[in-house]
Amino acid sequence: MIPGLLWPALPAAPAQACLALLYQFDRSQWWQPDRLREQQFRQLQVLLDHARTSVPYYRERLRGAGPGAGQAISDRLWRELPILTRADLQAAGSQLHSSALPSSHGPARILSSSGSTGRPIQTLSTGLRQLFWEAITLREHLWHRRDASGRLGSIRAFATGSADYPNGVEGPNWGGSVAAVFTTGPACGLSVVSTVEQQAKWLVRHNPDYLLTFPSALQALAHYCREQSIELPRLRQARTISEVLTDQTRTAVRAAWGVEIADAYSANEVGYIALQCPECESLHVQSEAVYVEILRDDGSPCEVGETGQVVVTDLHNFAMPLIRYAIGDIAQVGPPCACGRGLPVLSRILGRVRNIPAPAGRAPDPVTDW
Repeated sequence: MIPGLLWPALPAAPAQACLALLYQFDRSQWWQPDRLREQQFRQLQVLLDHARTSVPYYRERLRGAGPGAGQAISDRLWRELPILTRADLQAAGSQLHSSALPSSHGPARILSSSGSTGRPIQTLSTGLRQLFWEAITLREHLWHRRDASGRLGSIRAFATGSADYPNGVEGPNWGGSVAAVFTTGPACGLSVVSTVEQQAKWLVRHNPDYLLTFPSALQALAHYCREQSIELPRLRQARTISEVLTDQTRTAVRAAWGVEIADAYSANEVGYIALQCPECESLHVQSEAVYVEILRDDGSPCEVGETGQVVVTDLHNFAMPLIRYAIGDIAQVGPPCACGRGLPVLSRILGRVRNIPAPAGRAPDPVTDW
């Protein structure tokens, strides 16, 4: 904030940009699906032209496929473009890097992860993509009406030795975009490699208002706490990342602590994909950042109730465009949500191969710094 200015508040420049996006998100979430797709196709056209002219891999791969330079994109033309697999990404390497990254997008940085098979995957990200990440992080907090003055706890992957039991790690605020906009309460973190008993003791000691962790860890922790009659009196909500969130985990958390879970679906290569609706358990695709297709085996789009492979295009990664990238997950298409948002709905994620946060050495920030 500007020194000496308490009201009306004026955040520093990075937070102003984040809030400018959030202002638009608050309106675009209520658009009808056709209007959302129209704006996505406008952005995809720019991305596609950039990829064809500055990315060696696409210069050859997209020759004669899909919409031509400057040609308006349609559903049919878009589906003519070949799907990019993880094997393709690994084989292409730097051939997927753009030679003409706009300077206003910020410098490119490498994101690395081992992948489910142990074969390393490297992608590039930019400051612009990080800005979208931070704006969607704020959206998720606001959707679920969290009280930023509370304590945020997380049990997840940390750099080796940085958040080990019994102390874990502590911070003065929630970090990242949240602390840039709001005055927050403190945060605390513990390595997920600690035992369930250790996690329970650590939670009792810190007594957080919100808990972020992996679904499998959360379910084991909820069962343990219920068996041991361990209560978390301040806990208002659990938040899950990575892995598949099951109904059994939701039931276990309700039984142990009487709270609900908010899930987030994301992947290291493309960032946020979908967030749980604040009014139900379905997931809303983050259409302002990604274009998501759920496809049958023959490549045609799934209808409501059908399951298919998840294919994602990051709308704003000009450093290393990932166009029609099959991330290896399976999801079910959901019906329009009763909340009224026009953002596409995923009823369930049935299989999840890669998500964030990644272990030490990752470049993207996890759901928050905590």
